[in-house]
Amino acid sequence: MDVTRHRFSPARSAIAIAALLAAVVIAPAAGAKVFGDADGDGVADAADLCPALAGATASGCPPSDTTASLKYSERRRRFTGKVSSVPACVSNRAVTIYRRDEGADVAVLALTTDFGGDFKARLRARKGRHYAIVAESVVPGRANCATAVSPSFRVR
Repeated sequence: MDVTRHRFSPARSAIAIAALLAAVVIAPAAGAKVFGDADGDGVADAADLCPALAGATASGCPPSDTTASLKYSERRRRFTGKVSSVPACVSNRAVTIYRRDEGADVAVLALTTDFGGDFKARLRARKGRHYAIVAESVVPGRANCATAVSPSFRVR
């Protein structure tokens, strides 16, 4: 009968106990309350951009869906579009208009939305497919505004 014997080692035991304590005491369990988190969303108040509103985002703000539209008038040579979301997420949003190209798409124009979420710019568009991307943004104390991509269309 073969019996494996283990020797007691104080150093190995101390390491094992320290690892066990770190796993149980230091690492918070999923859904556990973080110290200094008033709204209970898992983001500490020091890093939370919306400390009074719970949000499951990195900013700690509640997520808000965003949509974007884009049109082009060849007669007026003007791009127009609109960003739709909750009121806090429509004004002053960064919008970039792209033209699809071989390889990487080409950024044609960068602009921002007005108070109502509208944007427009006069520019003669080259032939090809165009679309707009609205960048993600955070409105502190209000919302985490998502990225949006408009449907693409062809300029002839």
